[in-house]
Amino acid sequence: MGAVFLQFPTEAVQSSFVDAWAAIPSTMKTRSLSRAKLKPIWDAAAKRVGGQDVLLGALRAYLKGDKDLPKSGGPALDRWLKNEKYDHWLEGENSVVTSTGIPADPAKPYFPDKRIRDAVLASQGLPFVVSYLDQCQLVEGPLGPLLQPKTDYARRKLLEHAGLFKSLGLYGIRMATA
Repeated sequence: MGAVFLQFPTEAVQSSFVDAWAAIPSTMKTRSLSRAKLKPIWDAAAKRVGGQDVLLGALRAYLKGDKDLPKSGGPALDRWLKNEKYDHWLEGENSVVTSTGIPADPAKPYFPDKRIRDAVLASQGLPFVVSYLDQCQLVEGPLGPLLQPKTDYARRKLLEHAGLFKSLGLYGIRMATA
């Protein structure tokens, strides 16, 4: 019996700009340009940092971690983007975000594709990544790369975010054959 795999849906993945707009406080919204003018600025910044999900993760880190935000209300989102303030909130060497989320213990597995792992980490958080993505293998399928989780439960949890995985270039999920 051959391996069974499920293809991710092919409909367009919604831009995370909608999620970003929903996440920012009203003060940042009222100080910003209109959404129609702001979306191209968001998209350009997302392209510079490596994806919509990476930029959204930086914005969420900023909203959660900036101690002055409750007092100041935050800048207009277009100014935050144009001044590349997101750079401080991206995970990396010059970041104020301290945890990379990669297990320090080499005996514990983590997902082999750092770009995909970082994007899912920014979008879904460390508990999701460690619980579901880090337990997967990345295998080549007939039409592109596939996730191969160890358990059916992990498969179901990963499928809840099929659009994210599709946007990262993955084709689907295939369970390991017994």
